[in-house]
Amino acid sequence: MGVIVVGYIPKPEGLAALRASAEEAKLRGASLVVVNSHRGGREFDVQEAADAESKLEEIRAQLRAAGVEHEIRQLVRGLDPAEDLI
Repeated sequence: MGVIVVGYIPKPEGLAALRASAEEAKLRGASLVVVNSHRGGREFDVQEAADAESKLEEIRAQLRAAGVEHEIRQLVRGLDPAEDLI
């Protein structure tokens, strides 16, 4: 059993990456780590944080229903999302 890490953004390409990685995790019997990264700052307000958490809760429910072992990490550290994946 291994681990698959995927970066998720709430856009069509993020959903596509999430779907593909969940299918791969299920196929390989691997766990899935979903990383959702935000730079933070003035642009990331309380409402945006609540919206992001709501979307991540939907993803948690979908992964549970699909039987995919998973962990979701939401990071707001001021880093570029690519840096958070590494």
